[in-house]
Amino acid sequence: MSAAGSEHLAGVKLPKVGTYMTNREVEECKDEIKSIEGMLSDPRPQVQAQIEDRGAMSAAARSLVNRLNTDAPPETTPEQRDAIAKREEELLGKIMEGMPSKMEMRKCPPGAIGKHAQWEKRNKAHIIEWKNLKRLQNRGNDDPDISNLEMHRPTASTLNMDNAVIPGTDYFIPPATQAYRDGYDQTFQKARIEMGLESPPEASSGTVAELQRRLAELEQRLESASAKPAKERPALVPETAACGKECASKAGRMAHERTHKCALQPVGEAVE
Repeated sequence: MSAAGSEHLAGVKLPKVGTYMTNREVEECKDEIKSIEGMLSDPRPQVQAQIEDRGAMSAAARSLVNRLNTDAPPETTPEQRDAIAKREEELLGKIMEGMPSKMEMRKCPPGAIGKHAQWEKRNKAHIIEWKNLKRLQNRGNDDPDISNLEMHRPTASTLNMDNAVIPGTDYFIPPATQAYRDGYDQTFQKARIEMGLESPPEASSGTVAELQRRLAELEQRLESASAKPAKERPALVPETAACGKECASKAGRMAHERTHKCALQPVGEAVE
């Protein structure tokens, strides 16, 4: 990007090529300069013996200093920061127009490659400028996502996901309507209470009165049931089977005769 693109920034110079250094790159560059200068100025013979080419080290330090002067975000005035914020917002709006969504980039449905290529060609210069403005706005900030455009990529897709290269799985999330919330609470409230994740709801006065009425009704039924005398079972009348065996009841005699077939045998014969 040429320096002419900085006129709207009230004199702030942008890098001619590429983007500003991140804060991490600036700090690493400063540490390397400090290390080189420390070795060159160290009076100890053992340190100086490790230096193979003082000229090359000095040249490396000057190169790093030049890089800081040209590629590190410079300090800005309040007026410049206002202009930067306005331009950054304007650029982001342009970049977001037609930007492929997260799902389109991940699943690559038909048309996604062409859509991305056209969008990137149309916004390449805008993206570089936007990154520079974000790093100017956040000079000294260590957040690695300060100038990460992916943080602003839309989620809504305009392409048909049928026949996508990576089909994936689609999930339907119902809208957060009042009816959905009522149904959700009714379905999962009991489970949450049993798991100890939620306290039982306090019963209203009408609910308490109804529960007390039902409890009194159940207690009355129990008392009535316990007051009724137990039905007496009829006494069993013993009967003798055809083979002469004494049985406790008619049912017992019939079962014995059916099992041993003694009804067909003469009385007095032994049953095998």
